[in-house]
Amino acid sequence: METPREVKESAPETAARCARHHVQANTAEMMSQTKLYSIHLSDAFTWLEAREENSIHAIVTDPPYGLKEYTDIEKSKLRNGRGGVWRIPPSFDGCKRSPLPRFTILDDTDIAALCSFFTKFAKEAARVLVPGGHVMVATNPLLSQYVYTSLIGAGFEKRGEIIRLVQTLRGGDRPKNAHEEFHDVSVMPRSGWEPWGLFRKPCEGRVQDNLRKWATGGLRRVSGKNPFVDVIQSGPARREERKIAPHPSLKPQAFMRQLVRAALPLGCGVILDPFMGSGSTVAAAEAIGYASIGIEKDPAYYSVARKAIPALARFTLNGANGRSGEHVPLPRDLKSIHVKKAVAYIEKQTADLIDLYLEQVNVFSAIVGIFGVKALHAVSPYKKHKHPDVAQQRFPDLSLQGKLNPPPEQALESKGSTRPWAIQSHYNHPGWYVVWRYLVDTTESIKPGHPVVIWRVDVVS
Repeated sequence: METPREVKESAPETAARCARHHVQANTAEMMSQTKLYSIHLSDAFTWLEAREENSIHAIVTDPPYGLKEYTDIEKSKLRNGRGGVWRIPPSFDGCKRSPLPRFTILDDTDIAALCSFFTKFAKEAARVLVPGGHVMVATNPLLSQYVYTSLIGAGFEKRGEIIRLVQTLRGGDRPKNAHEEFHDVSVMPRSGWEPWGLFRKPCEGRVQDNLRKWATGGLRRVSGKNPFVDVIQSGPARREERKIAPHPSLKPQAFMRQLVRAALPLGCGVILDPFMGSGSTVAAAEAIGYASIGIEKDPAYYSVARKAIPALARFTLNGANGRSGEHVPLPRDLKSIHVKKAVAYIEKQTADLIDLYLEQVNVFSAIVGIFGVKALHAVSPYKKHKHPDVAQQRFPDLSLQGKLNPPPEQALESKGSTRPWAIQSHYNHPGWYVVWRYLVDTTESIKPGHPVVIWRVDVVS
């Protein structure tokens, strides 16, 4: 699938382009000749109530779903690692994982508050948006109906949903305090997607008329050939992004830039995120060259956003953070020929194990990672790292020439994965990871009678 090419404009260039479409992106809000955004420490509703009508061209936001998890009390528990309504996952192999909100604990009073919150939000959003302006709002499968009903009640047209395909830790758990008794039961499915509601304020007349007057009413195409699509393969925010913007609900720039770009069909106007958090929406707009406004009422997250937005906007999506266009080196003394030979080794060793993939993909992935260690040990200068007096599964799997306690630049971990893009959250040791990504052709259409394995290898640090 083709992804949009990122071309960064300056504030004057954006204003000039919008002027050609008779749209004012309000250069006063662009703050300077080099910055296209403004952010405000304010309650979202206070700010929206003071905003003039028909002055925002799109809203892209990830609001506080259940509200309860973002009260001062619960945020204090989260920051102190105490949990409360936040689920603090246990460490994995010495790695600290990101917290998740427990959305299932809402009672009738909480749901009523949720509906009231989004009814008020929808009313103000409808007032400040220009005709044809879109709202893209993150939600989750358990609560989306309450969010959507509020927006429809305010007069918005539901234009579908954008499905973010992302594996999370939500769901899939056995019954609490009875997991042994009901070993083969999950209370709910493990979530593999995140819905974003897509809504539009009604146009004035035909879409073409609305585009001419307000520069809104549709979604920007990826290219002349390909439209924007409503299913987007994604993953958690990468480790480097989480270091820049530590927020429990941070969305990755690779995903946010696609949404933000599509929200302005002519590339003109102002994007608003009234629940800015650490600023990923605003950063995505800045990276693309759109004017944007961010609102955040929490002083701590606002402080994070002030520093994070410029860094996230510079964040490159090809793994070469801050060095766009440059070659990203492999670990010291590891050559591409070593990786190619390792793939051949893994293919040979797993050739008779495809049935295991069909029955237990997680086990098969683990075996791929193990054979990856054996392969690199056999064909490259990286040898098995013999951990003294600790479990062998500790990071790293390999080190240059098998050196004990290697520096990060000489430490290497081998992982197998079916996920096409995601770098998992526990890949956060200082060092290198070789991720053997594979896709099994179970239809046997590539090679009749044989389920071919297609490989792609990512080397990340």
